[in-house]
Amino acid sequence: DTRLQAEAYIGQGEACLAAGNREKEALTRFLIVDVVPSLAQHGDLHAQALYQLAQLWPAVGQPVRGAEASAKLEQDYPNSEWAKKLSGQ
Repeated sequence: DTRLQAEAYIGQGEACLAAGNREKEALTRFLIVDVVPSLAQHGDLHAQALYQLAQLWPAVGQPVRGAEASAKLEQDYPNSEWAKKLSGQ
């Protein structure tokens, strides 16, 4: 079940963030949801992964990739809770 897989990667990413000092591991988990088409098809989870990537890429020295994730989130999911959270609404 691809939805379950995407949820698992999101959960792993969140766990890495909660553990602290594991941004690169978290980034990898969220990135999988972004780049694997069968996982990215679940829009709500893909939007969440993009939001997290927008936050994490700059933290690991990749601000351009963070901006790309932000733009993709705002373009593909403009009405999502994650796009609203990104814009501070």
